Amino acid sequence: MNFFEFQYVVHLIVICAPGAVANRVALEACVKARNEGRDLAAEGNEIIREACKWSPELAAACEVWKEIKFEFKPVDTLDK
Repeated sequence: MNFFEFQYVVHLIVICAPGAVANRVALEACVKARNEGRDLAAEGNEIIREACKWSPELAAACEVWKEIKFEFKPVDTLDK
């Protein structure tokens, strides 16, 4: 029996596939924007919002993550 014949793997792939698509679309949108000379730091939200218009997976991921906040001090700051 190989890995993909296990029942839990079939369900895992179905659950993970939209997240993988959302990540790929977001990355492609950012790379495209960078190649066009856009400022990712300043326009990042707009770039992702534009990509959400043609990717329902990315739109769903953004809907889930919009309420998430990362409220902690960075531990990997650069020494000056």
